Amino acid sequence: MDHRVIDILVYLANQLREVSIENLSGADQDDMEMLISSLQKEGYSPAEIDSALNWFFENEEKRSQLYDPRIHVQPTKTIRILHPIEKIIIKPEAYGFLLQAHQLGLIRDEQLELIIERALLTGWEVDLNIIKALTSFIIFSYASKDANEIVNKQGAFRAFF
Repeated sequence: MDHRVIDILVYLANQLREVSIENLSGADQDDMEMLISSLQKEGYSPAEIDSALNWFFENEEKRSQLYDPRIHVQPTKTIRILHPIEKIIIKPEAYGFLLQAHQLGLIRDEQLELIIERALLTGWEVDLNIIKALTSFIIFSYASKDANEIVNKQGAFRAFF
């Protein structure tokens, strides 16, 4: 999956985070058409938009556990701080993207750790584009598997690069 789908997911999560699950799943057809139209005007293809919307709605229940819009309060969570060596490898804008994706519920704690681990294993400086590609790989390729299964599949990730 292209990292552009990740951009759409972040946009959707930001736009729709205050909408209740009931309202989101029963969204007005005109609202959805306006949303799709605005994304197409931004240059996203119908396939990218479809992929993002499908993932977004399939994972709504998981994301809603992280943020309950009806009470406008996020549960207390710790924030992952990078080790000084991790800071050398992962650029600040890449780490900021990871924190945003995590806060919006697009990635879980174990996925965040897995992405950071994989970023360190690349052996080079990890910028925003690489972190988006890693995030895309983790959430789309292994959406139905847990982090332990992914960690054990060393060869699959190497093939990614």
